[in-house]
Formats: sequence, structure tokens, C-alpha cells
Amino acid sequence: MADSLQDQLLKLGLAKSKPARKKKPGRKRTKSGNSGRPPNATGGEPSLAQAYAQRDRLEKKQSEETARRKKAENERRRKLNEQLKAIIEPAARNDADADQERYFEFAGKIRKVYVTGEQLKQVNQGQLGIVSFRGRYLLLARDVIERVEKIKPEAVAFVADGADEED
Repeated sequence: MADSLQDQLLKLGLAKSKPARKKKPGRKRTKSGNSGRPPNATGGEPSLAQAYAQRDRLEKKQSEETARRKKAENERRRKLNEQLKAIIEPAARNDADADQERYFEFAGKIRKVYVTGEQLKQVNQGQLGIVSFRGRYLLLARDVIERVEKIKPEAVAFVADGADEED
């Protein structure tokens, strides 16, 4: 009785033997779920991991380029401000005892600077001008204003043309 029931039925001729299953060549099941294909072996679309890696490289390259441009712009602006400082600060004619207000329009708003009586006449005649530098409005001679205008035109806040005496 060592034989199984199936073996006994086969010996008696009452059952037919089942042929063994044949495996198809070249198709192996893998546990990774990629259906047996090597990733991107045919040169088609990249896998999801490759697409993410490529996107990350592109984003990193763009952020480095942006940072490099920003650094270069900040360096250019710093050098420009050093040049302006060298021109403006020694030539500034603002007086601590100034008591008169001189109003002017700059950047779409009405601004004011304190001047003396003599400076007010010079500003109105166009001999003095006003420059915006580091949040302050400084009085400068006309020739210094022209040098500042060559370097940074948007810093010049006001220069009278000398035609109107009473502003």
C-alpha cells in the first residue's frame, strides 16, 4: 500500500497519466514586477526612477544658474554703490541747521529735503540737485549730479531746469 491511489489506478489501466507541464523558454517570473524586461533596454521611454532623476538634475542645474546670476547681479550692484559712495559722500551739501523744506516729486510721490535759504535759491536755479542714496536725499552740485547720472540715472531725484524761480 505504498502506492498512492493514482498510481494504483494507473497500474490497473483505469486512469490516464497526465503529461508534465512544459515551461516556455525565456519567460521567467520575477518578484520585482517589471515583467522580466530589463529597464530601458530597448531605448524606449525611461523608467519612472530615471525620469525623476533627470528632472531632479534639471531642477538642480536651473537653481544653480539662478543663484549664480543673482550673485553676479548683487556683486555688480555692490560695486556700483561703492562708486556712487565715493562720488556722493564727499560732495554732499546737506546742512544740519537747514530749516526750510524743499518739496519735489520722486518715484511718483512728493518728497522733501531740508535746505537753507541760499541752498533753496540754488536748487530752484538748477545749480544744486537732489540725489536719492541709501534712503536719504542729498544736495549735490550740478557737475556731481551729472557724474552720478552717468553711473546710475535712477538715483537722481530732482534737478531744476532753472526756468522757474518759485516751485
